[in-house]
Amino acid sequence: MSQYYHAVYKMNDHDVETLSQEELGEIHKEVKATCRRAFVDALTKMMTDDPPAYDWIVKLYREIRDRLTAVLQKESALRKEIESSMDIELFSQMIRNDAFQPEDLHRLVAYTFAKCKELGSPGRDDETDRKMQEIVDLMQSETSSLATVVPVYIVNLNHCIDMVYEDLHQLLTA
Repeated sequence: MSQYYHAVYKMNDHDVETLSQEELGEIHKEVKATCRRAFVDALTKMMTDDPPAYDWIVKLYREIRDRLTAVLQKESALRKEIESSMDIELFSQMIRNDAFQPEDLHRLVAYTFAKCKELGSPGRDDETDRKMQEIVDLMQSETSSLATVVPVYIVNLNHCIDMVYEDLHQLLTA
């Protein structure tokens, strides 16, 4: 029996207080991984639906842009650049009119990961590069499609943005 199910069994028996921090940490990791898999599965399905779930895709695009700019002052040049480069209306029109091409995705991947590196700690650059390379490799595979690449892109980019937020939090609480 996995630790997750063992822990749920313990919780159902009202034995939660006997769970160690390590066990709770493992439960947290497993729940997070399960949620991530469910998210990827749902996004993959919505990308292959006919028509795709354009509203959700635009919402995810907006969330990425907003997460990248949320740490910047409203009048900063970098914030204005990101908001201009990641125009929500243009993106929405492109995907709805089947004008978003693989080259556009390549540019988006390169741009957003470059911004993560610009906003983040230089000590995280290697991990950010690995996350981006995973997507580039996937895009270059013969079996790639938007439905297979976009979910990995969203997960990997959010991981890198999370690292930016973690580093900023550590700076502010140090």
